[in-house]
Amino acid sequence: GTWEGPPARAFHVVLAVGSFLGARLRMGEVEEEAGQLSEASYPDLFLHLQALGFRFLKREREVPQTPGTPGYTVSYHAFHPEEWEEATFRLTRLEGLYAVGLCVREGEYALMSQEGLRLAEHLLHKLG
Repeated sequence: GTWEGPPARAFHVVLAVGSFLGARLRMGEVEEEAGQLSEASYPDLFLHLQALGFRFLKREREVPQTPGTPGYTVSYHAFHPEEWEEATFRLTRLEGLYAVGLCVREGEYALMSQEGLRLAEHLLHKLG
């Protein structure tokens, strides 16, 4: 189940949770549980994945100040490189579980988009 509503079941699940796994946002002296400004973190999902034995690396991402947004830093967790297969994005501890984006690797949005497309093509081919 999810915090958003009724339980959901699927044979294949893709985690594209970016910088939101166990995330903490710092802006000056203020720190809160968030993945970006005004966006919720996923502490329960992170704790559940840890309980399943997944290993993580701690990462930090700085977002510079712009005219409309204050600068801030997000600390978050990404799957340890040994937890997933780069060719298929599959998380090897659970059948049918995949991850893409900042929760597996660092990079810019263009790379994340390309990898999301590559994962979609892989799953379409796999599922027929």
